[in-house]
Amino acid sequence: MASRKNLKVMKTVFFFLAGLGSVGIFNTLLVTLPSFEYSSKTRVLRFGQADDQNSHLAKRHGRSPRASSDIVDVPGPSALNDQKIAAEPSSRCIKRVHIFGSMTRMVWIPELNHFRTLLETSNMNGFESDVNCTQSHGYECDIKLTLGTEREHLAGKDAVIFGMVATTWITKNLLQNVLKHKPEPGQTWIFYSIETPYRVLKWAGSKDIALFKYHVLMTYNRGSDIHVPFGYYRPFSGLGDVPTDIRFLSDEFYENRTGLLSWVATNCNDVFWPRMPFIEKLRSEISLDDYGACGHKECLPRRSPQCNELFASYKFYLSIPNAECRDYITEKFWMISLKYGTVPLVLGTVREDYEQLAPPNSFVHFTDFKSIKEAADYLKQVDKNKTLYRQYHDWRRHGEVVTSFPHHPGTLCRTLPHIYPRPSNELKLIGDSAWYKDCRTVPSEMDVNSQFENIGNWTPW
Repeated sequence: MASRKNLKVMKTVFFFLAGLGSVGIFNTLLVTLPSFEYSSKTRVLRFGQADDQNSHLAKRHGRSPRASSDIVDVPGPSALNDQKIAAEPSSRCIKRVHIFGSMTRMVWIPELNHFRTLLETSNMNGFESDVNCTQSHGYECDIKLTLGTEREHLAGKDAVIFGMVATTWITKNLLQNVLKHKPEPGQTWIFYSIETPYRVLKWAGSKDIALFKYHVLMTYNRGSDIHVPFGYYRPFSGLGDVPTDIRFLSDEFYENRTGLLSWVATNCNDVFWPRMPFIEKLRSEISLDDYGACGHKECLPRRSPQCNELFASYKFYLSIPNAECRDYITEKFWMISLKYGTVPLVLGTVREDYEQLAPPNSFVHFTDFKSIKEAADYLKQVDKNKTLYRQYHDWRRHGEVVTSFPHHPGTLCRTLPHIYPRPSNELKLIGDSAWYKDCRTVPSEMDVNSQFENIGNWTPW
């Protein structure tokens, strides 16, 4: 007992002295925020949810020519060893991952509530946050997760994730300060985004975001090193799979759909194509019930059972994101439309991208028509034809929709195969990435500050 006690005291003195020694090293701060003091204690959060989306996408489509070589991102133990992920002397492999951002900014983004809950509690108590990554998918390491924007917070981390708290870039001069620095030797910089480059550029307030350097790209774009879509279609694999959505093919289901077309939107200003003029033109051709800050109706609280039931009473849902970028198929397409049995009428990215991710014959794309009027007339035709409408639900006999949003801390387990020491020349520019370049136009400061007041010569992509 005495020797153990002495060892504990020696460890305490060692960490105290080490802490003193680090004060002079990181005296240049990116942003002045209250410092976090971490103890050896950790708050443990276990995530047992399977993260198998890429394996199902690969089985369905093979390797897309636009996708990276890592689209199937569930390597086994041997692959992890090849990626130089080594265990600590205790035989437990730990990777220290830091999210670059502040709690003040994170609360602005409700999609990050799972991260906020974990980090807020941990940081308030001076703890690191432990994310236990499931062994069943081949991961040999756990993650200790931290949050902050001071330079000293980045020190000693195996990986730093930038872009997750995208509103962090609003802080004056923060981007310019980050651009002056490079990763520590052996440190991996990851750029994460569920937003389009247009919106990120607007928050950053400068096209210099294109100069940000990174090792690993983690976005909705299929050309990313780690692909994180908002949802995906999973075909049934065998006789043991029983369709749960056959109710959507019944006569009762069809007859209970009393509404025709609905739309929900809360972001009215950060829109980078003439969406509102398009809405007004569509409204002149067909009955449209629009909800949220951009519409004429409201249903609160959002995502509540009563609102879900309301949107499920429509036959069609208008799924039109705020920007025209490849693979940008937002959560509403999956959660408000397909999950609740409505047929999405889509714009944004090209038809090919919807075909790659969505269930077969589950949506109507505007490019199938020569005009908005022709599209509206087709919806009216399908509305009155039970057989034709059912064809858009036939996929439910053969597979199901899996939503993977909002992301949870366990999603970061997928970064593990990508965290390892790299040569300094492996850094890449965000401006050269598929995420940044795969929009209809290259993002510019003029585009992100424009409000489109008329539809002009715009045509669906």
